[in-house]
Parts: sequence; C-alpha cells; structure tokens
Amino acid sequence: MRSTAFGGALALCIALSGLAHAQSDTSSELDRILSLVQTDPAAALPAAEALAQTGDAEALNLLSTLLFDPPQDVEPQPVRAMALLEEAVHAGSVAAQVNLGGRLLRNTDKADDVRAVALLQAAANAPGGTGADLAAHQLGLAYLLGTGVPQDEARGVEQLRRAIAFDPRNRDAHYWLSRSLEGGWGVAPDDAAAVEHLKLAADLQDARAQWVLGMRLLGNTNGHADPVTAYALVRASAEQGYGPGMVSHAVMLATGEGVAPDPAQARAWYELAGATGSAHALRGLGMMLLTGEGGPPDEARGAALLALAAEAREPMAVKLTEQFAAELAAINPAAVQAERNAWVQRHGEPTH
Repeated sequence: MRSTAFGGALALCIALSGLAHAQSDTSSELDRILSLVQTDPAAALPAAEALAQTGDAEALNLLSTLLFDPPQDVEPQPVRAMALLEEAVHAGSVAAQVNLGGRLLRNTDKADDVRAVALLQAAANAPGGTGADLAAHQLGLAYLLGTGVPQDEARGVEQLRRAIAFDPRNRDAHYWLSRSLEGGWGVAPDDAAAVEHLKLAADLQDARAQWVLGMRLLGNTNGHADPVTAYALVRASAEQGYGPGMVSHAVMLATGEGVAPDPAQARAWYELAGATGSAHALRGLGMMLLTGEGGPPDEARGAALLALAAEAREPMAVKLTEQFAAELAAINPAAVQAERNAWVQRHGEPTH
C-alpha cells in the first residue's frame, strides 16, 4: 500500500516530462525512461541511475523521484533521494525546486517551511511559465494553510485552480479545493462544486476524499443517503491504510451499515486501525474482546486496550471504564498490565 504525498512516481514523472524537454540535453533518454516507468518499472530505475551519472539536473531529479517511490519490491531510499534533489536544485532543475520545496513543506519540521516556499516561488518565477504551473499545487497549499507565508486563502484557491488546470488528475489539489469550497476558505461557499471536486479526488483514489464522501453518503447529507456506495468508498479508503477510513470500515462491518454484519472482520479492522494510534479503534477492539463479539473473548487484552483508549481521553472509552469499573477491576491486574505493555511496545500509545 505504498504511496507518497505526490501520488506516486509515475504521475509526477509524466507531469515533469515537458520541463525536462525544455531544460535538458538528454531529453530523448529521459523520455525513454519515463516510458519505462509506465511499461517496465523495474528497468526504469537502473536506467535512471545510469543517466544521473552524467550529472544532468533533470536526470538527478528523475532518479530522486524514483528512489522516493520505487518500483514494487524495491525499498525506498529517502535519504539518498533527498540528497539527489539538493544536487538537482544546485544544477539548475526547476522541477527539482518544486519537488524539494513540496517535500520540505509537507514534512514535520516547521523550520523548513520558509525555505520550501522560497524554492517554490523561485520555480514559479522561472522563465517559460511551466515552473509556475508545476509549483501552483504546493504554493496553493502554503497560502491556503499559512505555511511558510502569511495565510492568504484566496491566493491559495487561485493557485489550486491553476494546478488543476495544468493537471486535472491532481487528486490532492482537488481534495483541498473541495475543502475550500465547502468551508468558504478564500472563496464563496459552494457545496455542489465542493462535492464535484471531492468526487474527482475520490475517483483518483484519494483515501481522504473517499472517506469524506462515504461519510456524506452515510449521513444523508442533502437527502442523498446511499449506505452501499458509502461502504464501498470507506472500504477503498481503509484498504489504502487511511486511519479514519479503517475505523469507519470497522464500525460499518460491526453495525451492518451498507454491508452484511461481519464482527470477525470488524475486529480485524479495529486492530489495524488501533495500530495507527486510533483511540476510537482501541475502544472498539477492547469492547469486542471483552464481550467475545467477532471471536473468542480475551478479557485481559480487552481491558488493557479499553484502558489505553480511556487514558487518551477517548470520550466513550472514559464513560465505559467508569460504567464498568467494578467488572474491569475484577480482571487479573497483572494480566491486564502485561497486555498493555505488549501493545505499547509493539504499537506505542494511542495518539488520536
């Protein structure tokens, strides 16, 4: 289920191919490698390695992209990929400025945000206009969210629209434009347009959009309840590893919303979601283990997971631990502690 913030190497490489033509003396070989990415991904990586040895800026950028999101069964090399991006920027690749700026903008180190925006703005100001098209997506997010620049939602929306005009398959841009249209961020609220872009993002396999659209259909938003389609969307989101999607998938399997009830599968999905740090999932799994729903009961493990969820201040878990305090206290404390320690050692404490 590997994916990246940029939707995978294939889409990004294709988006950058026009810029490679404009800037590189090795454009024919770059085109050949881009074709290999589509037809023979395993052969694309060594070909990119060989071309990057020439020091060509666009070849360095392409190799970096493939190392961040390599062919199946090949481990990513993010440290080397980042170093190659720096080389490509130094060698003059506008595409690498966009790549590096976007990655710095999306990491967890806020100290990188100002440099990220500077790289993106430099790309946007490059001659020819293609850099501005490539940078529009990440600059749109920066302005929309106020990351590395003073927040300017209207400018953010403008940039997101430009990004979609340049690449209509940019699912992340569709998702954020949908959020903006729904919330009135820098634009007049427009629920119909918000749903349109949300559907486009979901069709392009954006897990967040699949989950949000599924919840809208499940919640009878605007009188259009469709639990069966909602379940299909939520399941697709869950299968991509999206935390809220996994939790909702478990809930729908447990309650039979849009699908036949399957407590055993619900328990399995709660376990997967709990491993991502979801206190809601730990509460659900804990109660299923305590009651024997979906499989054999395991009171010690169930009590341990419910306690972890309550410690994370998950509201229903707090209520349940108070309501059943006497029953939980009667379960072997040493066994409960051992199960708690085992979960935390393997997955950490719940984070959300």
